[in-house]
Amino acid sequence: MIKYMLIELESFQRILLHGRQKSSICLIYRSYLNWYAVSIS
Repeated sequence: MIKYMLIELESFQRILLHGRQKSSICLIYRSYLNWYAVSIS
């Protein structure tokens, strides 16, 4: 379940990375992803 969620988040991150105009959202999202990875490990 957790692995599936991480795959979903990873594909979502790729979509965000494609939109360069949303770089600030991408930075916020990446910091959230780092926090999420720490909290489940």
